[in-house]
Amino acid sequence: MRFRSLLLMRIRHSFYLDGSCTDLEVRPSAATARLLRGHGWLWRSLPDGLRIAATVGAGGAPERALPEGSMLNFILRLRAPEFSLYTDLPAVFTDGPPLYRLAAGANPPTAGQPAVLVAERRVAQASESLVMPAGLREARFALGGRPKAGTNAAAFVVEGLGAGAVLAWDAPRGSIQVTAAAAAPGGRAVRVTYPVLPKMEPGVFAEIEAPMPAPAGAGIEGEPAYEILFEARTLRWKYFFVTDLPAAQDTFVVQSPGPEVFGRTAPDPADPMTRALLRRFPESGGFRVSCFVSDQPLPCREGPRTGLRLKRGDGEWMEPLPSPPVQNLCLVGDQPGLFHVLTRIAKP
Repeated sequence: MRFRSLLLMRIRHSFYLDGSCTDLEVRPSAATARLLRGHGWLWRSLPDGLRIAATVGAGGAPERALPEGSMLNFILRLRAPEFSLYTDLPAVFTDGPPLYRLAAGANPPTAGQPAVLVAERRVAQASESLVMPAGLREARFALGGRPKAGTNAAAFVVEGLGAGAVLAWDAPRGSIQVTAAAAAPGGRAVRVTYPVLPKMEPGVFAEIEAPMPAPAGAGIEGEPAYEILFEARTLRWKYFFVTDLPAAQDTFVVQSPGPEVFGRTAPDPADPMTRALLRRFPESGGFRVSCFVSDQPLPCREGPRTGLRLKRGDGEWMEPLPSPPVQNLCLVGDQPGLFHVLTRIAKP
């Protein structure tokens, strides 16, 4: 009996220096777990994903193959509560947990050629049966369900009132007003359908739906792999600089390896961090506080950015500068930013 890895699921993130992301847990759904167990397949959670394996024959094919065209479903759960601080989440997350799947026309992965899964909005609808009172062409109904936030009247579908029916949606009251082209002597059954947020298990960050790819043949190294890619959030960077050097010696500048420029400015006295630093390092004590601010947003990073340094004309420098921690949120003008405090104190 020989086990072989048949599928790999990886989470990648540009925030991390090696690209590997351990912030999410990947687990098979209950239905997929039953399917795998029923065929003697095994799975194991990895720090950055999941691996599926099974016993294989001499040709590399599983001894108990899954049904042709099997679709596998997985659940993503967050391990890192601060994930959104440094992640540029796709817009589809505003409508609740999305579904990751192959893009239209994309091919499943092969050994050595991973396939990227992309996030899609989940589509869910609810329907209610209502009765238009006899002799009326217009009536108001309180809905039993809750349409998705941002839903407008055009998203509702009304059946049973014939052509020309009009619907008005009163979101604050959670009610609709329907108007038929004409009144009818008897009550009429009306069906109203509208978009809702999909029902999910508590704590689900996203779901994955992916076809089981064909296993690699005998003698081929590696296994097919799916990848989910996250991009780092981009924010303006601000370095507070505290020094007690005489003004004539304070010729420090921040040099960047990229096109962005870090301009040096006086700190904003209305900024809470500025006030805290001025209390700790008062001008009366011989200290000066200034700021180096990037002129454009930069991606958050787990570690320092190579080539970003604080340099003085005489050759003194601090390199590499630490990247601002993602918890150090601030405002740079009217834009969100991150800050870090640098000190060059000559006095003991």
